[in-house]
Amino acid sequence: MNEQEQLCCLWLSQAAHTARFDTTALLRSCGSVQAIYQAQIATLQALPFLSENACAQLIDKSLDAARHIQAVCQAEDISVIGICDPQYPASLREIPFAPPVLYARGTLAPPHEMPGIAVVGTRRMDAAGSKTAYDLSYAF
Repeated sequence: MNEQEQLCCLWLSQAAHTARFDTTALLRSCGSVQAIYQAQIATLQALPFLSENACAQLIDKSLDAARHIQAVCQAEDISVIGICDPQYPASLREIPFAPPVLYARGTLAPPHEMPGIAVVGTRRMDAAGSKTAYDLSYAF
């Protein structure tokens, strides 16, 4: 995945976070993350699964937040795996509302060797949720 693709994936992730929409359906409709980024408002409004709020987020083409996230990830040695990256798990790419970006530290196994389990977090986890996520992920 080149730098522009990574920026587009980070941009899409920010848009999807602000206005929840089905990134998988959007990717199928547009063909690529760059095509989503370049899409004009009329193209986006023609997609029945996108709300007005989603269209407004997707028409904002600023990459400032994406560049900031990219810089922080580089400084912290965090890998950014975009939905168009060959390292992105194919089975995850097919689910509705697939995350446009995965973040990882360390060495990743090739996608075909990755186990089929994931722990998805939240930014506002309570103590019980944190303990449960830790216990489950530690067990695996």
